[in-house]
Amino acid sequence: DRLAETYTAQLSEPMTEDEFHVIVREFLRYVRCGHTMAMPSAAWYSYQINNPTLIPLDVVFSAGRLFVKQAYEQDSLLRPGLEIQKIAGRSSSEIVSDMRSIQEVDGLATSFENKEIEENFRTYYLFLYGRSDTYEIIFQDENGTERQVNLTGGVRKPKTTKSSAALEAIVEMRGGKLFILDEETALLDLNRFSSKGYKKFYKEVFATLTERGIENLILDLRGNGGGYFPHGNRLLGYFLEEDFTMQFSRPARKINKNPDIDLPPGNVAAARVG
Repeated sequence: DRLAETYTAQLSEPMTEDEFHVIVREFLRYVRCGHTMAMPSAAWYSYQINNPTLIPLDVVFSAGRLFVKQAYEQDSLLRPGLEIQKIAGRSSSEIVSDMRSIQEVDGLATSFENKEIEENFRTYYLFLYGRSDTYEIIFQDENGTERQVNLTGGVRKPKTTKSSAALEAIVEMRGGKLFILDEETALLDLNRFSSKGYKKFYKEVFATLTERGIENLILDLRGNGGGYFPHGNRLLGYFLEEDFTMQFSRPARKINKNPDIDLPPGNVAAARVG
């Protein structure tokens, strides 16, 4: 309630939709519920998609620092792995801090938060700092020398085909993929537990591991927002030697609904611009 009063006090002057959206996001972070988030209007998304100026850059976020994952301009000096120091005069630490402030979280977990910042970097940059035709990037090259490059806003992300992908999934379903890294190690990437078919998928995954003699399995749940909990429990059963039970209960009480909060069906825009 005290936080609500603090943020409500910021609404004393007229503001743009962009400014209001950021304030709401900052407040909702303290709710610590991954299902509770704010998004601009459908009209805002439509305008951004039809008039793109997104920063043409994907990043890797590690220990509060930003590294180049991919720059969309073909002749860019920004090669994968180089560290970004500043964008448009803002330090990478400032940018990461600002993005954390608008990222919804579940409880005290941080891995999902970091993954979301990476995945939504371009959209979050637009949320926080608005549109720009060019982006000045300060980075360190392979020799540790500070360099500068200007990127043109709105350059489209190159399409990645299966043949050009670094790894190809051996077993795959919506929300889950198994990759073989080498003769001893595999990677199981699960980004949701909300689809159907997990029972069959898990059987195929672990049968493949057995057939190939894979001893080491990396389980990547960083981008997993949850879903139907029995799908997660079934996976856990493959790693525990003994049976287990998980009991859930809710107090028998009437829940008072807030008449000012409603979710009209079919009125939710995509959370990412591009």
